[in-house]
Amino acid sequence: MTISEIKATARERLDGKKKNAAIVIILFALVTGLISSIINKIFPGKSVEIMSGVVIKQSSTLASVIDYVVTLFFGLGLASYFMKITRGEEATFDEVFSKGKLLPKAIVISILAGILIALGFVALIIPGIILAYAYSMITYIYLDNPDIGITDALKKSREMMKGHKFEFFCLGLSFIGWIILGIFTLGILYLWLVPYMNVAQVCFYESIKGNKEEKDERNAEPAKEEPVVIEEPKEDVAEEKPEE
Repeated sequence: MTISEIKATARERLDGKKKNAAIVIILFALVTGLISSIINKIFPGKSVEIMSGVVIKQSSTLASVIDYVVTLFFGLGLASYFMKITRGEEATFDEVFSKGKLLPKAIVISILAGILIALGFVALIIPGIILAYAYSMITYIYLDNPDIGITDALKKSREMMKGHKFEFFCLGLSFIGWIILGIFTLGILYLWLVPYMNVAQVCFYESIKGNKEEKDERNAEPAKEEPVVIEEPKEDVAEEKPEE
């Protein structure tokens, strides 16, 4: 699928569901923001002066860890919600809260992927960006295959994104105009844009997933063996001499 086809499909899948999708985005922002605020009240950080007269509030380590886990938990639910919309399945608000059982493995997968990406950025910026795109399908892969191994999920994302990283980059780049425009609407436009972008990403995943499955099936097909023809030995027939 081309980028224009992916975006057209995303708009089609969201048809009639924009209102509910916007409510889910508001719910996600309110719940994660409220929890983050409560956590930072319970575990206050410290103020750090980054330059003369400029002071920022730095969260405590414990608050940052809890924030990370909470965001990951709701992020899994949000991704699952948009996967259901993309696939034409019934997607309800409680989908956002439904992936608690998947959280422990998701934390390990996320941390391991984060370490690999960070090492890429330490080496050079370009390798870090490449690795970030290589592991960008991990959430969808894990939601589709909850029993998959941690290293297998990382490997599958890398394999799936081979030859598709630049396409995914261009897909994200195609939304830049809308993102900038959303700033001038005080964020109101994002209630439509965020669901649109999420469904487009799932459409991209579905597209490259289908390509990979077809390729794997072709590679798995055994080579057709030509039938072996056994020729029977020819009997030597003695030539009869004509009678004199």
